[in-house]
Amino acid sequence: MNDYIKNFLNGKRLPVNLTPHKIVVAVRGESDLPEIEGTDGWHEWVSILPEDTPARVMTIEEEVHVDGIGFPCARQKVGNVTGLPPEDEERFYIVSRMVFDAVPDRKDVVVPDTGKTAVRDKSGNIVAVTRFLVH
Repeated sequence: MNDYIKNFLNGKRLPVNLTPHKIVVAVRGESDLPEIEGTDGWHEWVSILPEDTPARVMTIEEEVHVDGIGFPCARQKVGNVTGLPPEDEERFYIVSRMVFDAVPDRKDVVVPDTGKTAVRDKSGNIVAVTRFLVH
């Protein structure tokens, strides 16, 4: 069995995907896992399907006028987070970047790292992540 899968199965917490998208985590190198189509040597580690109700952040918007800008403008403030369960020692929660930023004191939330380490297909679309960001 692949070491990454062993580590995942032996982890203390189970992932709960509170984004509206399937999250695919990838590993590189020798693997008996299927190669991700359209990538160079990346293999699917695990797909984490989304829950029925994603965590969301309510926003409060206020229209504002800005001199010199001829387009409508607004100021947006972060409101309450919905759909994020209380902390649980048996789970960690995968959330959107906006939810992640709205709960800086929560150590049980992670966000997929979609930056330079993300696996992309030949068209540049993200097909998998290789790690998560934490607070």
